[in-house]
Amino acid sequence: HRPGDEDQLGPPSLAARAGGGPIMRHNGAAAARQRCGGGWEALLLVSVADAADMAFLGALFGALERDFVIGPTELGWLSFVQAVAIKFTTAFWGPVVDARSEPDGLIQMTLFGIGLFSAATGMAQTYGQLLACRFFAGAASALVRPLSGYIIGRWFPHSTRGKQFGLFKTSQTVGRMTGTFLGAYFASSWRWLLLSFGAVCCLLALLMPLLCTRPGSGYLSFGTTEKQYP
Repeated sequence: HRPGDEDQLGPPSLAARAGGGPIMRHNGAAAARQRCGGGWEALLLVSVADAADMAFLGALFGALERDFVIGPTELGWLSFVQAVAIKFTTAFWGPVVDARSEPDGLIQMTLFGIGLFSAATGMAQTYGQLLACRFFAGAASALVRPLSGYIIGRWFPHSTRGKQFGLFKTSQTVGRMTGTFLGAYFASSWRWLLLSFGAVCCLLALLMPLLCTRPGSGYLSFGTTEKQYP
């Protein structure tokens, strides 16, 4: 084994390092995606949904101002509450991600939470309910932050981590663009927009194990060879 092989072919197995078997190498990012099944694509989907949900709020300020009879200050508090929830609950979610050898359920839970509180925002009848919905939406979406670092850091070799992180950030841009466009176009029926978006997210979260399953493994297959990238 030569220095630098990890970046090109992946590191040797633990058994090989201990002298207990032949050196097994993997083909970089392609092997990483194979090991995690549909986990990488699932994470990108959650990233798009997260960014779209956040973009809805800014695009719907005019409709919210009209329907709830509130001013710019109250609208600003909506964004502030969601941002605070994201920043502070991210610190809570980090150890939770570290404690799970297979974060498949966390990805599923995040998408379901984003959908649930987006739909709840569409059903809010008072400004207080609106604030609460945006707080819990931020708390649910905060899980995406440590999950992205965990998956990229554990499942992709050094030579491709920059590329994967770039794809992750691009997915967020796609989500913001999508959310802004849909929010502006369907502003007059914003409740139905958020209800529909939430229902789709929840449905995809429930179907995620079926869509990403590989025979003989968990649907993201995390944990089986995770320690090959310590």
